[in-house]
Amino acid sequence: MTPSIAQRIGEYIAAESFSRLPPEVIHKSKLCIMDSIGCLFGARNLPVSRMMDSFFTGNHAAGPGVRLLDPAMAAFRKASLINALDFDDIYEKGHPGATVIAAALSMAAHRECSGTDLLEAVVVGYEVSCRVGISLLHRAPRKTIHGHGTWQVFGATAAAAKLMRLDARQAAQAIAIAAVNAPVASVMKTVYGKNPSMAKNNFGAAAQTGVNAARLAAAGFEGPLDVFEGPTGFWRMPGPTSAISAN
Repeated sequence: MTPSIAQRIGEYIAAESFSRLPPEVIHKSKLCIMDSIGCLFGARNLPVSRMMDSFFTGNHAAGPGVRLLDPAMAAFRKASLINALDFDDIYEKGHPGATVIAAALSMAAHRECSGTDLLEAVVVGYEVSCRVGISLLHRAPRKTIHGHGTWQVFGATAAAAKLMRLDARQAAQAIAIAAVNAPVASVMKTVYGKNPSMAKNNFGAAAQTGVNAARLAAAGFEGPLDVFEGPTGFWRMPGPTSAISAN
């Protein structure tokens, strides 16, 4: 029986290893991490950063020097701030670093992973995120359905799943869970609204959902493994004119 797209992605997540990565890919992943961290610190003086501080202090009693224990909420915070200035990296579609790096840093800190583990997870996250993103390119522009958090949820999921050492079956379930919980494309309903305070791409929600998807799969939760296939599959949600199979 032919594996579903979710299963193929799960197999890749589980199989990829740092030892197989070319030196230039490792170097690039380090640059991506530094770029996202720079954007993260650059947002510290923005109003949204102060809102985040107020929110987390009130909900988690996280004072100075206290580590935020929930990695999904930590990913929400980092992803929102990385994208806040709109200086974060860009690919053919979207800004993959905001969700991949946010999820990877948060889960790596939560599990006290090594630097090698972090780099491995970042590469896996970018690979999954960007390939799904490319598959969603429209043949004709569809501006009213626009936003990247919808598909960047998969980069966050892949990075978190890799750091949690999920096997192929669990990683596939994590991808399926992420797909059915992905945020709706949000740019047109936020950027052009009146003084929105939420980051325009819903990257915070995407990163949070991705981390939680991996954790749910590890706990035994399951999703629809055929979520990408067919006329009612995931590609209908962000509105492409045709479903293009993942490579």
